[in-house]
Amino acid sequence: MYPPLSGVDPLYLRPICVIRIYNPLPMTALIVTIALATFLIANIAAYFVLVRIHPRRRAIVIALVILGNVMWMFLPILNARTDFSVTLWVELGSCLENQLNVHPLS
Repeated sequence: MYPPLSGVDPLYLRPICVIRIYNPLPMTALIVTIALATFLIANIAAYFVLVRIHPRRRAIVIALVILGNVMWMFLPILNARTDFSVTLWVELGSCLENQLNVHPLS
């Protein structure tokens, strides 16, 4: 016979908890929301700082902010060794190569 799902266990006189199934969706949504809010704050701050430094280059600053956000989509494939990913590494990761002393084909 199966034990009851709630109440008191008659053999040991201890409370029995209801087994709950964990739903990871709310936690995932919370983490994604926090990450997006953090990036949004950083983007707004970078935009206002760059527009203040370069007031006549507002269109270029907007393009750079958009390009910086689009680059995040290519982050997972930078470690792959296809021709496309090596080309992206050379184009987008040249500053990392200089700073970290990492070559795309190593």
